[in-house]
Amino acid sequence: MTAVFAGLVMYGEISFAQVPASQKDKVREHLAALGLDENGKPITAE
Repeated sequence: MTAVFAGLVMYGEISFAQVPASQKDKVREHLAALGLDENGKPITAE
């Protein structure tokens, strides 16, 4: 389910706030592994 929720966040179908609490940590880690923030946007190095 982690990949499903991460995909939904990436494509803007749901916001990270809509991810069930039990999945938030795993989804956050999955998005970070893809180089994305909690909004599904690319992480920019400053």
